[in-house]
Amino acid sequence: MATNPDPVNDLRNATGVSRIYEALATLHLQNGKSADSQTMSALRVELWRNWDHKLPQNPYIQRQLASAVSLTSVTP
Repeated sequence: MATNPDPVNDLRNATGVSRIYEALATLHLQNGKSADSQTMSALRVELWRNWDHKLPQNPYIQRQLASAVSLTSVTP
């Protein structure tokens, strides 16, 4: 985050930040912090939903959103 990424306006940044959210969600879950894990997962889903509104029907964004949503539903 020190590089001031702009995941809302730069798709390259969105991909990197999404991966960070996913990794943090996994770490929190492994450490028994399910609420924190759910927060990170929700941020990831929100990020891709935002991009889906900007670029509807984009195959890459659709895959990222589907992945984020499916992982959110697995998280307790």
